[in-house]
Amino acid sequence: MMGTDAKVLYIAGYGRSGSTLLERILGQFEGFFPVGELETIWHYGFVDNHLCACGQSFSDCDFWQSVVKEGLQPGHDFDLNEIAAIKKYLRFRRVPQLSMPCLTTTKMRNALSQYARLRSRLLSAIQKVSGAKVIIDSSKSPVVLYALNEVDHIDYHVVHLVRDSRGVAFSWLRKKPALISKNKAHYLSRFNVASSSLIWSEYNLLIEAYGQSKRLLGRVRYEDFIADPKGETLKILSGLGEKQGDLEFLEQSSVEFKTFHSLNGNPMRFQKGKVQLAPDEEWKQKMPKVKKAMVTAMTYPLLARYGYLKQ
Repeated sequence: MMGTDAKVLYIAGYGRSGSTLLERILGQFEGFFPVGELETIWHYGFVDNHLCACGQSFSDCDFWQSVVKEGLQPGHDFDLNEIAAIKKYLRFRRVPQLSMPCLTTTKMRNALSQYARLRSRLLSAIQKVSGAKVIIDSSKSPVVLYALNEVDHIDYHVVHLVRDSRGVAFSWLRKKPALISKNKAHYLSRFNVASSSLIWSEYNLLIEAYGQSKRLLGRVRYEDFIADPKGETLKILSGLGEKQGDLEFLEQSSVEFKTFHSLNGNPMRFQKGKVQLAPDEEWKQKMPKVKKAMVTAMTYPLLARYGYLKQ
């Protein structure tokens, strides 16, 4: 069990929205511990042995192997094939059913409870090894929100991170190195604009549906965060009930990063030292007009809701 004073800050949203940057900045505060996209540990960690942000592979990282020793031994404490089957079953398109008890089947409830128990053990092990008072999980998936709902003893809070859908769609089009292995070149997944627009809308709508929960601290726009990182960071700290802490590492246009242990996410998780903060607005000049118009049309209602059509 996690200590009663330990918290989990869950960053919900769609990929390519700046979650790695947000968690890294928050992770600079004393007692805050960013773990990256924790949802991916079962495959990218235990199976594919991806690189941790410290530069070591999952199996060679002292931190993650200490976590594993706290009751998370594959084949002994849990079955990887069983976890894969549960995750496949609990796809994000089942979230509407999970959000409405009258539509949730017994099979869904059992799968969710089983997954929630294992995730609880994982978070407990991370808290014990790290000594963190706030664990930051940037998995983003709406499904995890409902898994966290199943665990009473975890004091978790949610930030809904959004970014202009056109910037997100353009980012998914680009070929980017994944930096997940020391020995072989890998690249991040890519989606066409129709797919990324559809999933952007679905994810954000599902998170908004969950937003009735008192656990939601609020919505953060990537663009606002880049423009005023200190101000947006302080809002999140206030929502968590945490003290402001030392902000010397964070300037208006740069941040000083230390090494940490995260799985999966933007390759910037490997950057150390002083890093410049600048909005990624390449899409405004380089995105083809037809594709930009398509994304705007497909995501128009939420673009308007989030204030992106006023600019």
